[in-house]
Amino acid sequence: MSPPPERWEAWDRWIGRPGTARYFAADAGLRFALNAAFPRLSYRARWPTRLSPRGTALYVLAATATSVSLRVLLPLLPPRLETAVRELAGEELRTELGRDPTPDEVTARMEAHGWTPRPGRRA
Repeated sequence: MSPPPERWEAWDRWIGRPGTARYFAADAGLRFALNAAFPRLSYRARWPTRLSPRGTALYVLAATATSVSLRVLLPLLPPRLETAVRELAGEELRTELGRDPTPDEVTARMEAHGWTPRPGRRA
């Protein structure tokens, strides 16, 4: 059973934004505790540090190629996920309002949940 969301919000307020001293201290403490609790897992997770120079170059090349290809290819894919999110937001609003929501209401609900619609897209 997870704690109520208020506790997580208080924790986020206490930790602060990334880049603050308290955030770094909490991150370092968490990393230390997890590395101490799971030493074998932490050894396996650091496999890139044990690569040869050639292996490191191949690893960097593969990671860069993956990142660049995702940045290029994802915008070209059909906007199925956005359509699905738009439909879910429309269904939520339809049950709340008891009528069909306007496209602006659907877009506002999507933005309220952290989804930024593509420019020029409407319901």
